[in-house]
Order: sequence, then C-alpha cells, then structure tokens
Amino acid sequence: MRPEQVALAYFQALSDHDLERAVGCWASGARQNVRGQVDTIAPEGVREQMMGLLTAVPDFRFDVLATATEADRCAVQWRMRGTFAGRGFLYGIRPTGSELDLEGIDLFTIREGLIRSNDAFSDSMEFTRQIGMMPAQGSGSERFFTALFNLRSRLRWRRG
Repeated sequence: MRPEQVALAYFQALSDHDLERAVGCWASGARQNVRGQVDTIAPEGVREQMMGLLTAVPDFRFDVLATATEADRCAVQWRMRGTFAGRGFLYGIRPTGSELDLEGIDLFTIREGLIRSNDAFSDSMEFTRQIGMMPAQGSGSERFFTALFNLRSRLRWRRG
C-alpha cells in the first residue's frame, strides 16, 4: 500500500471506531507523538491513547480535509467532531458534555505498508476553549485574564 492509502485507512478505522483495525496500521515500536499531549509507542500506547479518545468522546468522527505525500511521508489535515460526554478522561480531563470541532495535522512516516512514526499537531488551546477550561477567544473574560497576566509580568520586570 502507498503511504497515503495507509494513512487514509488509519483515519477510516478511527472514524469507524474499529480500534484493532486502526492499531493494525502501526508497526510495532512505532512512535506516536501528539505534540503537547501524548508521546507513546505502538501498539499498546496507540491502543491506549485511542481507547481514551473513544471512551471520552464516544461519537467522535474524523474527516480528512487534505493530504500531501512525498516518498514515505504523508501529511493529513483532519477535522474531528464529537461530544466530550463519555465516561472516561481525555488527557486527564473529565468530560464536560461540550461539543468538539477541532482541526489538526498528522505527519506520518510510512514504510512497507505500516506507520513507522507520527508527529501530530492539534489546536490544544481551541480544545480547552471548547470545553470551557479557557475563556472564549475575544471574550471579556479572556481580555481580563490577559490584562491580569500582563500586570503580573510588568510587576516581575519592575522587581528586577
């Protein structure tokens, strides 16, 4: 299979909530690094991470927005939607019942039909805004906390 086919098969397995088929796209010992969230090794680490997503966002689905492939590298721009209302925690955070609509990019290295590594980049700040952990962008609350933070920084600089 070509790298793009493997990457698309992986996202389809995730959207189908077929955990074993998704994990089957990975080479044993391959590294999954979701920047700022998780750094793990396949197969067990990937299985555990995806099970956490399935448990916390039981209705999630991925839409592939675009792909770009060169040699054994495939970039996939995706959109994930679902309700953060499951019974499990996601990255240590208890579900809030919030609707999620997030985008990101995964950069896969794929050889001999298996994922050898993935560097994934998602908008963690938008995730925290959508679940209510951070104030909405441009809101009065955000402006207040930004001003408070800037005041704290200014005072630190004055102290030396």
